[in-house]
Amino acid sequence: MSTNFLIISHLILLSLLRHSSLCSASANRLKGKGRIAKRFVLHRHQWDHCQLTWSFRDPFLLLPSEERFRQAKKVIGEAIGKWEMAGKKLLHLIDVSPKSRDSPLNSHRVADIDIFFAEFVHGDGESFDGSGGLVAHSAYPPLGIVHFDASERWNVGQRKGGNAPGGGHRQSPRRGEPSSLSLDLRYVALHEIGHALGLRHSAYRHSVMNTYYRENLKVSEGTNGGPATEGFNLSKDDEAAINELFGDKCHRRSR
Repeated sequence: MSTNFLIISHLILLSLLRHSSLCSASANRLKGKGRIAKRFVLHRHQWDHCQLTWSFRDPFLLLPSEERFRQAKKVIGEAIGKWEMAGKKLLHLIDVSPKSRDSPLNSHRVADIDIFFAEFVHGDGESFDGSGGLVAHSAYPPLGIVHFDASERWNVGQRKGGNAPGGGHRQSPRRGEPSSLSLDLRYVALHEIGHALGLRHSAYRHSVMNTYYRENLKVSEGTNGGPATEGFNLSKDDEAAINELFGDKCHRRSR
């Protein structure tokens, strides 16, 4: 790939970001406070096709091991699957993720929706700020990015006594350090992927697309030592939103 192409791509990316295509999630939303007036809203920029590719990769090698990479990819895949299921077999989200971090697919973007961990300045025009504050951000179509701040402490679905580095389940994916608080990657991914699909925030308080993350974003421990499953589901409002976004368009194309 030529240097000129890289520069042009970067300028286009910055231009899109400046036109409010990026949605940021801050730690303040963990408090679950505040009200807004509307329910779901569709973004004016939408995908023009119904078979979207997605990829979870680790281009900055911030995850401590291949095992943690696979764990995080599994969690991301579960979140993707929730949205695809809500699309009633009309929306297809196709996994083109690298099998391992040694794959050439790990180093460059190949998918409509590109997902990875990053920290501080990482090339998209909006830097992360270290632990606390901004925990993730995403961009609406056609940009389709989802980034998680690797400086935060994330739960990626490990079980006690399992093979996860560090042994415990409340850990940063980057450092593997124990913590009294970690963020539920499943729930954050579900929300941010919704933006990448083309959904804006919803006023419905039980929606995963609500402006304010609910308290269950802070991971709670399930009976087997992993995160509890409560809250990791789409509401009727979310399902209605994704079907309004893709339903008619994809139904016409499926005939």
